[in-house]
Amino acid sequence: YDPDRMNYDKELLRRYYLNEGYVDFRVLSAVAELTPNKDDFFVTFSVDEGARYKFGKVTVTSEIKGLDSETLRKFVSSKQGEWYKADAVEKSVAKLATVLGDRQYAFATVTPITDRRKEGQVVDLNYVVKQGERVYVGRIDVNGNTSTIDKVVRREMTLAENDPFSSSELHKS
Repeated sequence: YDPDRMNYDKELLRRYYLNEGYVDFRVLSAVAELTPNKDDFFVTFSVDEGARYKFGKVTVTSEIKGLDSETLRKFVSSKQGEWYKADAVEKSVAKLATVLGDRQYAFATVTPITDRRKEGQVVDLNYVVKQGERVYVGRIDVNGNTSTIDKVVRREMTLAENDPFSSSELHKS
């Protein structure tokens, strides 16, 4: 028996239910009892699922001048009418951050704002994109390379010093 493992299991239960549309899910209690033969434990979780929700209206609001919200909307994986999935929200935030990084907004923030409506059991979702500073590549240092001349490694990089930052190009490099 490990109490930390019980907390981990509670978190796994919470994630499972959030990915099945149960936005109000909570673990009411978790009790571990030693069996009469003292070899094992019975673990009992009391849970409250709450109502199951679907995605309602899904929008993107861009506070970046010159960057259209509709352009960003196509990178969102959560769709209206589908069951609410927390993983879809997280994947959409990550994808939007990558797209913004490719457009030199490496420090832009994407915040999902939810509005839960109990009367239709829908969650309206708005991804708010706020501008960070535009970023450019500064100095590129090559570390840990003992067999190749640095200029050969730099030649293979898709980013060069003073280029606009692109997270995809950095990943390729």
